[in-house]
Amino acid sequence: MTIRRTFAAAALVTVAFVVTACDATPTPPPSPSASASTAPAPSPSPTPTAAASDDPACLVGTWVLDEEGMGAYYAHVNDLLDGAAEVSPEGNAVLEIGEDGSFEWRPDARITSVVAGRSMEVSLTGTLSGTYTAEPGQIRADADVDDQLEITGTVDGKPVDASGIAQQIGGVPLADAAFTCTTTTLDLTTSLVDAEVTTRLERRS
Repeated sequence: MTIRRTFAAAALVTVAFVVTACDATPTPPPSPSASASTAPAPSPSPTPTAAASDDPACLVGTWVLDEEGMGAYYAHVNDLLDGAAEVSPEGNAVLEIGEDGSFEWRPDARITSVVAGRSMEVSLTGTLSGTYTAEPGQIRADADVDDQLEITGTVDGKPVDASGIAQQIGGVPLADAAFTCTTTTLDLTTSLVDAEVTTRLERRS
């Protein structure tokens, strides 16, 4: 069993309800000044939601995949694998996307998985950098990358060669992904186990 390259974050949706009430007690016809003072205050206009864009220009910036986002992704992975693995991440990763077509991926994470009763832990740090191409709604990392990732692993507490695992979990999530972005979020969507999963990163700058 392999774990695909991308981390992902499920979007958290918060819904707010505003309840208002009015006084139904009859009153004499108000004077103009009284009318002005007793008229109900206008409801505040809702804050507009930033529209998602597939314009490659919105990719440029510094994006962060936090621990909560990684956890949401792996919860989805666990569901897709019907509970065959339990994967728990800690840490975060930073993705720099340059206007000049360059990118740098900086993970600082520890990923623990339990498969068939065996525990594996992989620590991932360092950088992976290269260039990318983008068109509306699609981004791809070019094949030639500078891989400076540092990976260590253990199985049941004993050191193992984690280089193979690194090929699965260490890659930058824009390897070949559909995207949409707003001023604050970047969603990268790839395929996993015959389903689509979305990585949500938050803009740092």
